[in-house]
Amino acid sequence: MIKPDSAFARPVQADFGGWLAQLDSFVGQSLGGRLTGLAMARLFWGADAELKMQDRTLEPAVFSQRFSDTTGTTPMLHGYHVQTEGVQFRLDTSRVDAFIAAEIEHLTENPETRRWHAGQMLRYMVEDAAQAIGINGFEARRGADLFVSAAADPALRPRLLEAIRFWDGGGLARLLEEVRASRLSQHPLMTQTRVARVAATLADRRLQPAFQDAVRAAESPTRFSAWLRTCLLNGLTARLKDLFVHLGRGDDRQVIGHVRLPAQFDGTTDDVITVCEAGAYGDGTTRAFVERIGQVSTEWMNDFVGLCPNAEEDALLRTALGRRERHVEWRRIDPNDPAALATWALELGQTPDRPLPASLLRIFFDTERIGGERIELYDLAIAAAQAEARLRQEMGRQPSAWEHVSAVIAAAEAEPRSAPGRLLAAYGALEDASQEGSLSAESRLADQVYRLGAHLCVDGCQACVHHSSDLMSETMAEASTSRRLLQRFLAS
Repeated sequence: MIKPDSAFARPVQADFGGWLAQLDSFVGQSLGGRLTGLAMARLFWGADAELKMQDRTLEPAVFSQRFSDTTGTTPMLHGYHVQTEGVQFRLDTSRVDAFIAAEIEHLTENPETRRWHAGQMLRYMVEDAAQAIGINGFEARRGADLFVSAAADPALRPRLLEAIRFWDGGGLARLLEEVRASRLSQHPLMTQTRVARVAATLADRRLQPAFQDAVRAAESPTRFSAWLRTCLLNGLTARLKDLFVHLGRGDDRQVIGHVRLPAQFDGTTDDVITVCEAGAYGDGTTRAFVERIGQVSTEWMNDFVGLCPNAEEDALLRTALGRRERHVEWRRIDPNDPAALATWALELGQTPDRPLPASLLRIFFDTERIGGERIELYDLAIAAAQAEARLRQEMGRQPSAWEHVSAVIAAAEAEPRSAPGRLLAAYGALEDASQEGSLSAESRLADQVYRLGAHLCVDGCQACVHHSSDLMSETMAEASTSRRLLQRFLAS
């Protein structure tokens, strides 16, 4: 919780471009004043835990704890309240309004991207509703993943709507197990036992109104606009927090980012982002940030906030894999010849000072030898790309990493002569090798596909907007941020 006193605000000169209306700092008085003008309360209401057993045959045990008074009957918040130092970024509301309106029009013409945002909205709302009634956060996250996959499947979505409408616990359990088997079979946290436990947990009738609302929420223009604004503000908060730590040379564990998100406040916001220090009166990070912020250019600022190295590597890989007519020539390149690699990099649009990523070289030149079988990783990567294209067409959106991996394993089982099928058979034929759990042939192949075919940054990753949040769980923060949305806003 943040409570600023505008009388203590000190304007800071910085050129962020047209999207920032005002930047204010709050610092302590040099003569020992006890007020900085920025009051911060950090409160905690509970904790979730998941205990893994030494016996791998046993499923993890989950616990949820809600803090209470000494009698154990009355809920109680625990935390602290301090006067701290920090800065407030006041966005240009008219600029944000215009961008969100334009983005709604853009998504109307790009239904695949719209379905992605709608799926993330569903993921957030399901997890939020489950945690609101005390369900463990780990269980809530798995339930949200299953709901999103079911909602994107043309055959399973009607059954999901029916199970929620008539609240059939048995039907919901059967549906979620079918989702696991058909869409998320290789997800390491989605075993049959865990999914059954998640289904039993989510069968609480108190969740029915929230789930009914969640699966239809994106159909409301007002609520969907508020969701896009939430994703923009939350992602921008994460990046501005990184900027604050970088320029202030501080400790990110001692810095807090705060914003009033429409998703948490029934659609309302003030478009003000606060980044402050976690301790009383700060440790100098705010003062160092204020001193340096005026020395950087707008271009550097927007690049720091908006660019993602993982997304750039993803784009390069997809560009290379998409130019099938050049693959024969490229695979003749000597990977140990720097001049040949530099020429290839220029053809792919890379600048001379940036080498080709190791993942690209691995795909085009490496092989996997299992027993007597030799499989070109190039063939495996092409099969993974084709599976992703099929999934995008079926689901109407970009698949998640584990939806993609699970689809490749299913194709390998159905087509034993394909590159994934041959590699699966080779893993299964390993002599004296364990074939249980994560060492099974399917899991070994899933690991290869994940490393070769999964995107490093679908619409956010730890290199850009996916960071731990001071406002919600880590998985809810991932759902309510969007790298693409942030980049389009900065470029608008």
